[in-house]
Amino acid sequence: MQAISARGLARHDYGRHALRPANPIVLESIEFPEPVIQIAIEPKTKADQEKLSEALQKLAKEDPSFRVA
Repeated sequence: MQAISARGLARHDYGRHALRPANPIVLESIEFPEPVIQIAIEPKTKADQEKLSEALQKLAKEDPSFRVA
C-alpha cells in the first residue's frame, strides 16, 4: 500500500479518500461525544449575519463534532 500527503488543499471533506474503487479501504466510523458547552451568538448587522452564517457553515463542515442548532 502507498500513502501520500498533500498540503494546502482548499477543498476537502472529512472522511473522503482518494482511492481506487477496486481497492477500497473501509475505516470504522468515529463517534463523537455530546457537546458540553453551549453558547448563543447574535450578529449586530445584516452583513455580520451573512458572514457569521458562512463561518459557521464552514466550521461545521470542517469539524464533525461542531453543531449548529
